[in-house]
Amino acid sequence: MKSKSKKSQWVSPTKLNPLVAKLNLIGDKQAFMSQIELRQDKQFNFNGVDARERKRVFGCEFYAPSDFAWEIYKAISEMIEFGYRFKNIAYPSFYADMNKAAIGGQKRVEGKIKADKKIDMAGCIIGPAGLGKSETVNRAVDMLPTTILHPASDTAYQKCFLQIPCIKTDINGRSTLSVLQNLLAAIDDKIGTKYYEDNPQRKGEGHLIEALANACWQHGIGLVILDEGQMLITESGKVSGKDSPNAKFLQRLFNSLKVPILLIGTPELEDFLSCNAHTLRRYKKDADITLDNYPQDSDYWDNLVTTIIQKYVFCREVVLTSAYLRQIHVYTAGNYSALQIYCKALIDHVEELNITRLSEKLLKDVYELKKSVLNKLTRLHKKPIQERSLKVSLQALKHTKKVVPMPNDQTPDSVALNQSKELGRAAHDIFRKR
Repeated sequence: MKSKSKKSQWVSPTKLNPLVAKLNLIGDKQAFMSQIELRQDKQFNFNGVDARERKRVFGCEFYAPSDFAWEIYKAISEMIEFGYRFKNIAYPSFYADMNKAAIGGQKRVEGKIKADKKIDMAGCIIGPAGLGKSETVNRAVDMLPTTILHPASDTAYQKCFLQIPCIKTDINGRSTLSVLQNLLAAIDDKIGTKYYEDNPQRKGEGHLIEALANACWQHGIGLVILDEGQMLITESGKVSGKDSPNAKFLQRLFNSLKVPILLIGTPELEDFLSCNAHTLRRYKKDADITLDNYPQDSDYWDNLVTTIIQKYVFCREVVLTSAYLRQIHVYTAGNYSALQIYCKALIDHVEELNITRLSEKLLKDVYELKKSVLNKLTRLHKKPIQERSLKVSLQALKHTKKVVPMPNDQTPDSVALNQSKELGRAAHDIFRKR
């Protein structure tokens, strides 16, 4: 009887990859929530602080993460880790692929080893405007190092390597050339290169994609994020089932960069992606996160509203009945941007009239002041706010909500950019196209 040979234990290609090891990805949800949270009200009392300053702190220095923040961070972590699965600076094949991207396959000093591993991963995050998608993604990306300077001992050819884990840009128009230039500018901002200046739009889309692919390899970029994806929608893209040139552009970008791409946008983005079957499949098959405004029965939403009212509006403990919470939800429809607008107006109104207690009349008066903009933000299924009922049972009036404590903020260490920019300029001068 033949004895079965013992199988070797599988080891992930990313396990010993320095491009992954130094990302310091967070695997624990509670640790992530603690680090990404920003709560000045946990350290300071705002009683006696003027309304203008309270609005500034609440608007710019307040972030209470929800569960979808963790889902977004996990998606980003998985995509960026997969982006480095076949890119390892400890292997000569990485430099072979870099050479191929930089000079079209001509030989370079380090030699050339053909390696055609394809990174087949993309995803999208879709949700209504004002939900907080972009802020959450920005904060999740901020948990990654801006750049990583690897010592010579990490690399196959004993040379220092400057890694950019992620680049992100907002799409501000339908021009694909602008998208490409903005991505090149995002690299320049991190390491002081001149990709944007060296690659003007007149050189054309093909050249800019090639230049971007070149830069992605030279600097070990693991993830590309495109925000406001719905801005790419053209008139043809608005027609269901009709192919769109910009949908094809996203497909070409995916095929050329060989880097995971994450799209962020409003629900219109999904219809736009459907214009091209290949594009839809690419951007929906891996990370596919669809979000919506917070429902009325959301504990997170109730805790968020309670915190804002108690810590920034009245700066003391006040009773928020279920009726008050429902009233605020109706006025804001569970949309965070609408809540910000409403609560800033509430802060002003309370201070101006020296109001000391919460009431249905106060909440309604503030809504009346801001209803023109709130109605536009919170219109659900084309049904205006006024048509939704505020009635609740007598039993619900007895219920109150209390703030749920959240861990203290732990700001990740910042990356010193001076040395990174010097090395980036040097790398750019060496590898720039002739």
